[in-house]
Amino acid sequence: MNRHLICWSVFTLALSCGRSPIPTQELADAIDAGLDLGGNQSGVLADAGSNNPPPGPIVDAGGDLVNSAMDAGHSPMGPVMDAGGPECLTAADCTAENPYCDAEGVCGPCDLDCEENSVCEVVDDLMECVCELGYQLQGSSCVDVDECASVSSVCGTHQVCVNEPGGFDCECAAGYTGDDCETNIDDCEDEPCLNAGVCTDGVDSYTCTCPTGFAGTNCETNVDDCASTPCLNGGECVDGIDSYTCTCPDGYAGDNCQTDVDGCDPNPCNNNGTCSENDDTVTCACTAGFEGALCETNINDCDPNPCQNNGTCTDGVNSFTCTCSEGFSGASCSDNVDDCTIGSCLNGGVCIDGDNGYTCDCADGFEGATCATDIDECTLGTDNCLAGFACANTTGSFDCNDINECVSDVDVCGEGYLCDNTPGSYTCSDANECLLGTHDCGSGYSCINFDGGFSCEDIDDCAASPCLNSGTCVDGIDGFVCSCSDGFTGLTCADDIDECALGTDNCGVGYNCNNTPGGFECLDINECDLDVNICGAGYACTNTNGDYACNDINECLQGTDDCENGYECINFESGFSCEEIDECENNPCQNGGACVDGIAGFTCDCGSGFTGATCGEDIDECASGAHSCGGGYTCANTTGSYSCVDVNECALGTHGCGGGYTCSNTTGGHVCNDIDECASANCGPGGTCSTPNVNSYTCTCAQGYSGGGVETPCVDIDECASADCGPGGTCSTPTANSYTCSCDTGYSGGGIESPCVDIDECTANTDGCAQNCTNNVGSFTCSCNDGFTLNANGTDCDSACSGATPYWNDSLGACAECNNQYQCPYVAGHSRTCEANGTCTQTEVPCPDYMTRELPGVCVCDCTQGYEGFATWNSSTETWSNYGCQFTGNVCPQ
Repeated sequence: MNRHLICWSVFTLALSCGRSPIPTQELADAIDAGLDLGGNQSGVLADAGSNNPPPGPIVDAGGDLVNSAMDAGHSPMGPVMDAGGPECLTAADCTAENPYCDAEGVCGPCDLDCEENSVCEVVDDLMECVCELGYQLQGSSCVDVDECASVSSVCGTHQVCVNEPGGFDCECAAGYTGDDCETNIDDCEDEPCLNAGVCTDGVDSYTCTCPTGFAGTNCETNVDDCASTPCLNGGECVDGIDSYTCTCPDGYAGDNCQTDVDGCDPNPCNNNGTCSENDDTVTCACTAGFEGALCETNINDCDPNPCQNNGTCTDGVNSFTCTCSEGFSGASCSDNVDDCTIGSCLNGGVCIDGDNGYTCDCADGFEGATCATDIDECTLGTDNCLAGFACANTTGSFDCNDINECVSDVDVCGEGYLCDNTPGSYTCSDANECLLGTHDCGSGYSCINFDGGFSCEDIDDCAASPCLNSGTCVDGIDGFVCSCSDGFTGLTCADDIDECALGTDNCGVGYNCNNTPGGFECLDINECDLDVNICGAGYACTNTNGDYACNDINECLQGTDDCENGYECINFESGFSCEEIDECENNPCQNGGACVDGIAGFTCDCGSGFTGATCGEDIDECASGAHSCGGGYTCANTTGSYSCVDVNECALGTHGCGGGYTCSNTTGGHVCNDIDECASANCGPGGTCSTPNVNSYTCTCAQGYSGGGVETPCVDIDECASADCGPGGTCSTPTANSYTCSCDTGYSGGGIESPCVDIDECTANTDGCAQNCTNNVGSFTCSCNDGFTLNANGTDCDSACSGATPYWNDSLGACAECNNQYQCPYVAGHSRTCEANGTCTQTEVPCPDYMTRELPGVCVCDCTQGYEGFATWNSSTETWSNYGCQFTGNVCPQ
């Protein structure tokens, strides 16, 4: 019996390629009964040589429908693999990219067209559609597994399991927060309890313990202590905080107005007032001079003031007393006293009576209270005497007398003038002192007269230039003085001064003075010629202007010294010395050697590490074995010494560190360090590297990534391969372990692992259709009522009627002319009018107050103003009905 591979590429309910749900033996029997190698149809299976489907469905042993097969483009039976060398015998011979081994022995992809939430996999050498992770087979479909229902403890404490397509999420239960929902949210944090209420936190709740006098969830309500009507006898209750106050009517007292009071006991009326009570009302009858409800006020008899002429009023009981100002008398100070009877005016003055006094109107020339004082017009300057006349006071008047200015002021004209008196004035004329001989010019001066005076002018005695030899003449009184130039003297500067003889020259030491006319000259003295030994031994004399200089003779330069070999000539002031030469001065010894000076030579005392005449030769301690380097070091000679150099076992390869370790050289040794393979490892995105074993690393993949293991990187799982973004949705994976759906125009939803859903623009009223809307997948279509045609813009409706039949009549189903409003089309929320030209007009009826239109026939109350309620359009009355907004003060729902 031959066995052939069967493949059905498309199934209605269950998909399988290469394996039938029918048990193996039944499948073999069916093949033997239904097909032969020649391709003739003899059973229910498809012919091996044609593309025709089998005549009916195949049913497995349990009676379930398993296929309604269409041929996959090749014979369901398929050819038997020949012996020419197939690519594969089983799926194990194929790669992950092409995992399926077909009947010809060729590896290919697992390419079943699987239903939603399922993927194609090769199982037991056959292609199958298996449900994705998070989905299970139910009937013929892969449905989401509700992990929250199947596993009770899938989420932690204080967490709520939320099922999602292909998985689940753990969210914090109400009242909890934190990475693990471990923290109870403090519902008291915002201090919700008012009026000093104490908040106690609960789980997603809180409780307010209110102080006495307050109630409510948040202690927001002040308890009405007046609710029990505690005030009696008509008392008015005023609520407080945990208290109340009663305002009692007249005749009652007490905390609750419970006490009836006798208003006249004790007598509340003051100042002997008489008390009477009638219907709990107390009345006081006051005695004369008092007023007020309780006769408590003395009536002010001084208001208004009865006292005249600034008299002062003093109030009494039902009386007053006036204290009058001086000059007035009477009970109200109304009488003026005649003050002229007690005084008199002098020198013809007239008396005038006043208030509390009198005044005198005085005659000309007198003044004062009684006109007793003569006015001195001369002193006051009120006289009318002209300039040049003197005022002389008289009793009641004055006289004007001429002033002799020449007598009263002998200097009135000033010096140099003569005064002549005239009536009321005077004249001045010049006095010629030169002619009168009254000038005081002395010898050597001449008198010169001018208007108002004279001058004495000196006679110039220098006019004849009496001074010689450039002397300067200074004129004097009746004589002159000559100021002589340097070098001359005498009355007229005619005599030469001999400065050398007088010793007034300024020639210093080293010069001789020589007199000249009007001066002198200083001539230099040559001291070196006068005394050849003036400087002494060891010096040479050099003459200078006014002096000489002694300069040291340098015997060393002139070669006149007597210093022997090995000695150096050292010149000094006035002589020289011979000093031994220091051959060590220029430090001939090298490398720190110490120089020892000798006569005409030196020796070097060399330090450690050097030798030779000048210590210039280095000693090689390594070659001579004079070093102290131990094991792990090599000796390296240095200039003047040596160094012990560490042996780098790592570089030489003598370290002995095994695989997975690196060698680190140390001083005198080395250390073997384990290599951190994770430092250079590639675990890919989402991979975490660890090194549990030496000389390797392991990659651990995060959720949403596959792969991993020993030195194997992690690869991001393409969630879009199995994602369900719905129609109109595009899948993307911006983050690991999830996918995001982006919706096309006309679809809503989308987001993280959320499919796109068609928007019903008609229901959402976003279509913009003027009349009718029909929703489509991803879009919508507008249509018009009878009597209208759709505008080119796709939303508006244009009337199909015009002319004699201007509107569409629904009952007629044709264009017509209206005769009354009810022949016009009915539109909710609109009034209708039949116009004179036979056309119909629909006019939108505004919503009632505080309402806005939500639908053509529905108005809702404006919640922004605190109202709730709605109204609907009454088609019978064509008015708004069932309306009436209720003010609640509530804000609009969010």
